[in-house]
Amino acid sequence: MVADLRQRSSHQNVDDALTILENLEHRGATGADVDSGDGAGLLLKMPDSFVRAIAHDAGVTIAESALYAVAMWFLPPDRDGNALRAQLDSHFAARDTDPLGWRQVPVDSSILGAAAAQCEPVQWMQFIGTAATDTPLEFERRLFVSRRIASRELDLYAASCSSRTIIYKGMLTSGQLRRYFRDLSDPRLTASIAIVHSRFSTNTFPSWPLSQPFRYIAHNGEINTVRSNRHWMTAREALLDTSIFGCDLEDISPVITPTLSDSGSFDEVVE
Repeated sequence: MVADLRQRSSHQNVDDALTILENLEHRGATGADVDSGDGAGLLLKMPDSFVRAIAHDAGVTIAESALYAVAMWFLPPDRDGNALRAQLDSHFAARDTDPLGWRQVPVDSSILGAAAAQCEPVQWMQFIGTAATDTPLEFERRLFVSRRIASRELDLYAASCSSRTIIYKGMLTSGQLRRYFRDLSDPRLTASIAIVHSRFSTNTFPSWPLSQPFRYIAHNGEINTVRSNRHWMTAREALLDTSIFGCDLEDISPVITPTLSDSGSFDEVVE
């Protein structure tokens, strides 16, 4: 992690975090296909000026001082992208958020190994405003519910969906992340906090969604009690009782997505 103690945003912080990641390459596992990694990623405190600039370039208007969020969606290339984006907009609009527009994330797919390329998603940024008079925390809860329900009904994955953070990640090696995402070399991309991770696959095979960081945690190590932990969390769901999400808890249950890794399950519980 790189963090400026005075909360000053700079592209140097982003560059330094990527350098850390590249120097972690010895940790990452590779098979015979050395250009397909177990996963690498970067979590940033929301780069406000950059997001507003790229949204404007994409024809999306974010009102000055407005509360907004960015969702980073992995869309399957073999499904109708226009239809999926329209369905996602409908899901968010139905829960008092304001879908503002979309931007395809620019990437360099030519550097991918065969395994990573075979399952590469098309990544899109969804810009979301709030149609209600929300506090930042209330907006985060609304985004949480909207994203969970949409993800499960449409069988999609969002690397991040927040007004606080944004995540660039994929089934990449440590050295590929900077080259794959063209945004990461843009000097306009600044942040005061940046977290990187190089995944070493243990309980699951590599995949694009299982790359880290996750939305709340970045975790090294294997949770050997993962099956018991998941069962205990499932048992606790009967005791969950809160009205703060503005929906039936059954709509956002189960807490743990069965196909995630041990770290992914941990992240969902923390979330």
